[in-house]
Amino acid sequence: MGQTVHYSKVTGLLKNHGSLWLGAFVLLTLVLTPEKAQANECNGVSLDVQIRDCYCITFRANHNGHCYCTVYWDFGNGNTPIDNGCDISKTECYSGPGTYTVSVYVDCPGGDCSVSITVVIPPENITSAFTNDTVCAGFCNQFTDQSTGDYQFWLWDFDDGFTSTQQNPCHTFPTDGVYNVSLQITDSNGCDDIITHAVQVYQNPIADAGNYEEVCGGDFTTIGGSPTVSGGAGPWTYQWSPTTYLN
Repeated sequence: MGQTVHYSKVTGLLKNHGSLWLGAFVLLTLVLTPEKAQANECNGVSLDVQIRDCYCITFRANHNGHCYCTVYWDFGNGNTPIDNGCDISKTECYSGPGTYTVSVYVDCPGGDCSVSITVVIPPENITSAFTNDTVCAGFCNQFTDQSTGDYQFWLWDFDDGFTSTQQNPCHTFPTDGVYNVSLQITDSNGCDDIITHAVQVYQNPIADAGNYEEVCGGDFTTIGGSPTVSGGAGPWTYQWSPTTYLN
């Protein structure tokens, strides 16, 4: 006892200054310890809303535990997915309006943590509607928003490659025809409503006042007999110019 003992990894025997000892007389205890103990507990987790798109909400959970910790979600609607990681974003689409308690539980080997928040999805209360003028091609067609509800954004699509975000735009169609014009309104929660109307844009009429006439001063003539119009949509109104000496 009190002497230096060497253990041979090759032979498994104990030696004392060159003398071979029998391992039967020595009790050897080998204790293995990790080089560095690492923290594996969760001391805090945050949960916040990143994006709201009407009934679909993107949540972000971030905790300070190791990324191998198990993250349990509960979206308050029966959906309870499981993740692993430290900084996780997840989108949940709810079936309808209501108040939901969303919670995250982080399970780490050395300790767990959790957090809960409440999200409110209000019912949709917006209805899109609009009116417009009746015009011919090349003239500005005034569109007027007639929507109802608490909305903040407008998106018009004029079906000719042009759009507008004004509330009451005036749009000029390049040619006659039928255009499927739509108006989409959006509220602060990302909920939207859209309506589409078929807008008739008419061809410009072409007037024909008849043949060219030459008369002498003081004589009378009937201009064109009965003037005709092609294109456009009747009934038409007539305006002669200049009006001097016309009856």
